[in-house]
Amino acid sequence: LIQGFAQTFVQSTPEETTKHVKEMNDIIRKHPAVDGFFSIGGYPNDNESTFYVKLIPKEQRKGINEVIEELYIDLKLVPGINPYLKLPALINLNSGSSTQGGAYQFSARSMNQESLFTQSEEMKKRIQNIDGVLTVQSDLEMKSAQLHLDFLREQAASLGVTPGQAENVLKTLYSDSYSTKIKTPIDQYDVITEASPEFAKSHDSLDYIYLKSNTTGEMIPFSNIAEYHLGVGPLAINHYNQFPSVTLSFNVKKDVPLGKVTDKVEEVAKEVFNDSTIANMEGTAQVFQSAFATMGFLLFLAVAI
Repeated sequence: LIQGFAQTFVQSTPEETTKHVKEMNDIIRKHPAVDGFFSIGGYPNDNESTFYVKLIPKEQRKGINEVIEELYIDLKLVPGINPYLKLPALINLNSGSSTQGGAYQFSARSMNQESLFTQSEEMKKRIQNIDGVLTVQSDLEMKSAQLHLDFLREQAASLGVTPGQAENVLKTLYSDSYSTKIKTPIDQYDVITEASPEFAKSHDSLDYIYLKSNTTGEMIPFSNIAEYHLGVGPLAINHYNQFPSVTLSFNVKKDVPLGKVTDKVEEVAKEVFNDSTIANMEGTAQVFQSAFATMGFLLFLAVAI
């Protein structure tokens, strides 16, 4: 069994992701070592997909690591999608890590969020260039479109509009706000208020919002009390022990010693991260390091006894 994870462009809708996944499924289905598979498009996030591949008996196919490398080569031909494959662990050791795209994790956390994100992007590039690394995935996606809104408090106060009014209007229109409950003799239904889909696709819809002035009773355009502009930022900010964190997940090529790769990753980390960032191996890679750290002592005891 092979566990798979795929990412499309960060702004992809579930429908667009599913379209890419269907192309990927066609390629997986044609591989001679594949017996069956299933996939879920748009999960766990809109631009992500999770899938599992069942292989034919090992006597009738190549080794599983060879199959994974062959699937990587084929799947990378699908435009707009980044695939990640790995063997599912019998025991999950990835506590504290948030990525699904690789068997081994490296985590960085810091109170300085901006510095953490910049250094983590550089770290991902450096890991990808390490000899023996097959793929690298990060749980930090910095290309998500964001709308930055600045509320003009003094101007709003002069027009008789409060920050609470603006907040409630935006919440009602764009966050599936709960309004009330309809009760019938046999059931009850929540009433959810939201803007029509055509008004939720662009920030231009803010120009159609009006708020009632508490002093004059007039309707005040939202654009008179706020300034807004488009930008980019993280799709999500993960945390580890309450600190903003970034987890890099990587796979190692066949016949490459894991210890060699982890040593190189830590060497690169010392060059990339500053003193305000805590960076170390997590999950399976951390357990591997801990086990081999005491290997010399155990060998000494075995010889001595």
